[in-house]
Amino acid sequence: MLKKINYKLRIAGTKIGLDLPYFVKNGFWLSLGHGVDTIKGVVLSVVFTNFLSKSIYGEYNLYLSILGILTIFALPGMNQSIIQAVSRGYDGTYFKAIITKAKWSILGTIALIGIAIYFYFFKSDAQISISLIMLAVIFPLYAISETYQEFFAGKKKFRQLVIVSSIFGIFSMIGLTAVVFLYPSALLLLLVTVFIQIIILGGFSLIAMRKYITNNKVDKSNIIFGKKLSLIGVLDVIANHIDKLIIGIFIGGVDLAIYQVAIMLPDYLKTSFAPITRTFLPKLSNMKIDINNKDELKKNFFKMFIPVAAMIIIFLITAPFVFKYVFPKYLDQSLTFALVYSLSILASPLVIFHSYFVSAKKTKPIFYLKISFSLIIVILSPILIYYFHIWGAIITRIIARTVALIVSYVCYERSFEKK
Repeated sequence: MLKKINYKLRIAGTKIGLDLPYFVKNGFWLSLGHGVDTIKGVVLSVVFTNFLSKSIYGEYNLYLSILGILTIFALPGMNQSIIQAVSRGYDGTYFKAIITKAKWSILGTIALIGIAIYFYFFKSDAQISISLIMLAVIFPLYAISETYQEFFAGKKKFRQLVIVSSIFGIFSMIGLTAVVFLYPSALLLLLVTVFIQIIILGGFSLIAMRKYITNNKVDKSNIIFGKKLSLIGVLDVIANHIDKLIIGIFIGGVDLAIYQVAIMLPDYLKTSFAPITRTFLPKLSNMKIDINNKDELKKNFFKMFIPVAAMIIIFLITAPFVFKYVFPKYLDQSLTFALVYSLSILASPLVIFHSYFVSAKKTKPIFYLKISFSLIIVILSPILIYYFHIWGAIITRIIARTVALIVSYVCYERSFEKK
């Protein structure tokens, strides 16, 4: 029966230019994992928005944004190079990449200590200072805690990836919910978030992964490539958090909470396309795409707009009911922002071309793609947020994603031009 289904999938895949058995099998596990993450996100969102004050919720998101920016020092671009190296049989690259990430993340530790000193001497806040020192000590472990995902993606072991991620999601959900009901504190929520990730994911990334390493071969070019991707992505990391930092620091925690709730559901929908990157990248790493077959990837790019558009329409219809019954405290303040922001999901097909650029180690298109998105965010956010507050942040992100979509298409076309 299974062979018959697999045969029919191959026939159908041939007609549309996709390896359907591969994408159905692995897409199932990644979609299941995304479903678990979504359930966790929904549960925590309900708990945070209904049982935390807006000021505490906003403060928690501000701390997460600060921590997020510091991951610049953890070489986030190394993650994609791990997928590529492992998919080609260079398993030893995994631990080499982890060691490299850990060394560079010490700079994040120094930055956290500097922030802690600032809060102690200039803000007279010993509690925040002590918490930041604790984070500084364990930051290198936090920085490498999620690298197992890239190894499993490279090995195409999506079932194992989903199992580990689901275990983490369950414990994280229980731990954060307990904090909300027993001792609601933004700092304690941050510490629990980091410690659970280090214990479960970090432990797995460092210890349990050894059983899956089949050789010690290292592709040094991938380590260099990972550093280049990280350098290219510095502005990208800043862009992902600068709007929240500006709103949280200069406008207030309450406004940050309203903004976070507004972008939360559309961002969840965007992450539903993350499995495409994880299934495409290992596949593309073993394919040769040239001027003769480049149109196949373009077809997938345009086909992706159909489910994306359907998703947006469904969201526009259902969002008012979701806010009314799930986020009632934010109905009047966040709903309109969320509806407008959902239009940015239309740019999701750019992941198709981005996956190709990474698999082909084309750093120049990746640079153009990231720099176009990031520069718009970094330049426009302070200006538009100053004049239009939350609306300024929403408009900035829509403009940036639209430009990034156009740039990804242009870069793909030009990457095959004869020099």
